[in-house]
Amino acid sequence: MEIKTVVLGNEYDSDLIERLKTVLLNMNPELKERIEGIAGSQDFIEYKFVFNGKELIINIETYVGISLKGPSKLVDSISNKVKANKL
Repeated sequence: MEIKTVVLGNEYDSDLIERLKTVLLNMNPELKERIEGIAGSQDFIEYKFVFNGKELIINIETYVGISLKGPSKLVDSISNKVKANKL
């Protein structure tokens, strides 16, 4: 299984965050872990979700953006749905 990381956009893009939330709610994943912190001048939040046994990590980090990391088919599917789901 190929693991892929994609940066969806800026961490402060509230429209993007809402579209991502909508897509995730419709896919009904299990939230396994949520980590939040500050490292120097950077804030970060990491979510670990499980979709049918496959783990997806979502990172929201200052200066990095909103990223998805997981199996390439899952990452591509979510990324495409977020892009198509304009609010």
